[in-house]
Amino acid sequence: TPLAFTAEELRASFPEVTVTAVLQCAGNGRSLHAPRVPGIQWDNGAMGQATFTGARLKDVLAKAVLDKDAAHVHFAGADAPPKPTTPAFVRSLPIARALDPSTLIAYRMNGEDLTLAHGAPLRLVVPGWAGDHWVKWLVSVAPSKAEATGFYMQTAYRMPVEAVQPGASVPPEKMKPATTFPVKSVIAKPAPGASAPPGKQEIVGFAFSGDAPLAGVEVSIDGGKTFAPAKLEGEPGAGRAQIFRFAFDRAAPGEVVAIARATDKKGNTQPESPAWNPSGYFWNGWHRVAWTVKP
Repeated sequence: TPLAFTAEELRASFPEVTVTAVLQCAGNGRSLHAPRVPGIQWDNGAMGQATFTGARLKDVLAKAVLDKDAAHVHFAGADAPPKPTTPAFVRSLPIARALDPSTLIAYRMNGEDLTLAHGAPLRLVVPGWAGDHWVKWLVSVAPSKAEATGFYMQTAYRMPVEAVQPGASVPPEKMKPATTFPVKSVIAKPAPGASAPPGKQEIVGFAFSGDAPLAGVEVSIDGGKTFAPAKLEGEPGAGRAQIFRFAFDRAAPGEVVAIARATDKKGNTQPESPAWNPSGYFWNGWHRVAWTVKP
């Protein structure tokens, strides 16, 4: 049944739910793939974590009374294409993901109303999935029997169904949407190239998996020959980051190279180097940081 709401009516009509989740561009880490591929050459900066508040998408769809044949839900934002020849940005979710209780139509971020830059007045929040699904300036939610057919579903934001050789060309029929981001960890401290006095060294970073809560993070300080468990902080959850810490003593001067790798509760572990793909999506190789111990 078609329904229409203003942003204010949506706030007043449905229970308020809050989730904390990582928002990450599918191309985060693109510059680390070899050979390189076209696109913004992100290192590890195209992500962040925030707390979002809004209505469950499943509650809104229930009020509309879903057609029994609905297999996908299409989403469109208010942003107009910059040129007449530019296709509209329309994305879709499989019905199971749309009905997941963590999927929200959000109106607040970190306790404050969304700003325009973050999608005000309403945006989609899909914890654990790449940011291209998190449609901003949301104006239309449309159940459908089929996946969206536009450029941004059928051409862009797609990955090989199976691993391919680096540099290979992949035909469209052997591509699938980029959805759940893989397990990943990033060392935030020390900074690359930093120096530190002899004694206690502390490694601090964050890790997450779109597929499951974290099982743990391990750190190596011998080039990956051996790993030891780091301490995790924060609340676990799929699509939600946790801080990790690892401390050790280093008396001798010289270079230290630390490596971090995470594992989630489904048994997925960061590979040393992930499979290449022609869009440079979902880099999650071991993160290495080198610094120098100086007296």
